[in-house]
Amino acid sequence: MERFRVATEALQLNDALLLEYDVGERTIAAKLQQYLVGVFPSHDVDFEYNRRGLDPKRVTWTGACSESDEALVLPDLVVHRRGDDQANLVVCEIKKRSATTALLECDRQKLRAMKSAFHYDYALLVLVPTGKDAGKDIAIENVD
Repeated sequence: MERFRVATEALQLNDALLLEYDVGERTIAAKLQQYLVGVFPSHDVDFEYNRRGLDPKRVTWTGACSESDEALVLPDLVVHRRGDDQANLVVCEIKKRSATTALLECDRQKLRAMKSAFHYDYALLVLVPTGKDAGKDIAIENVD
C-alpha cells in the first residue's frame, strides 16, 4: 500500500495539470502506470491487462452489476508477474471522485470477484480528484 501511495503522490505532483484539466480515466491510469513501474521493479505493471495465460480473464459474480453469469473483465491496472497467478499482487480500478455511488459499487464488486478468482493480494479502488477538486488527496480504498 505504501508503494502504491508513493506512485499516486508522484501522479499528483508531476501531472497536476492533467488532473486539473479533468482528463479521462484511461489517461490517468496510463500515467499512474508509469509511476507504479518505478515502485514495483520486480513485477510487471500492465494497463487494461485482460489475460490469464492465453485466455481472456472472466469472473463470475451476481447482482445488478453483473452483465452475465461469467463476464469478461478488463481491470484498469494490474501489478503482477505475467504467467504466474501466484504472483498477482494488485488489481486496480481508477475512478474520478465525481463517479456515481452505483458505479463505484459495481467496481467494488468487480474488484472482489477478480481478487478471489485470480488470487490478487490487493484489490484497490483509486478515487482521483479532478477539475476544481484536483488539489485534494487521491483516495485509495482497499476492497476486501
